[in-house]
Amino acid sequence: MASYHDDKLIAAVKAVVPRSNYVNVNYGGCGSGAVGRLIYYRDTVAFHDEHEEAIWDLVNEEMESYGETDNIVGFIACLNGAENVGSMDQFKNLLTWFAVETLVRRFTDELENDGISLDNCTEENDDLSLEDLKASLNSEEE
Repeated sequence: MASYHDDKLIAAVKAVVPRSNYVNVNYGGCGSGAVGRLIYYRDTVAFHDEHEEAIWDLVNEEMESYGETDNIVGFIACLNGAENVGSMDQFKNLLTWFAVETLVRRFTDELENDGISLDNCTEENDDLSLEDLKASLNSEEE
């Protein structure tokens, strides 16, 4: 897996998707309404415009992780929902949802690599840092 790091984009995604909602994003994607703050075009377009460069970097990184290096349009055309794009707002929406879903998958992988199941990520512990969450879960096991 690629190791994308853009602190502003990462923080923005974490701000709109609490850990307790990762399972919903992973299961249904943004198109299911799983991210309440990124449903309407006005919101997804604004998110895209604020993070455009970082989103494009992420798209390029993901494309390369699939072994593609020279056809970003072809890669984007294969994204879930690309067949519905008929305007610039819809295109920005597609890229925003792609970025959010991609980063949430990565956040989920990080949690699972640390031995934390999504079942343990609840609204009650969304505000805990990762270290505090681990400590909290470890104290519950004892």
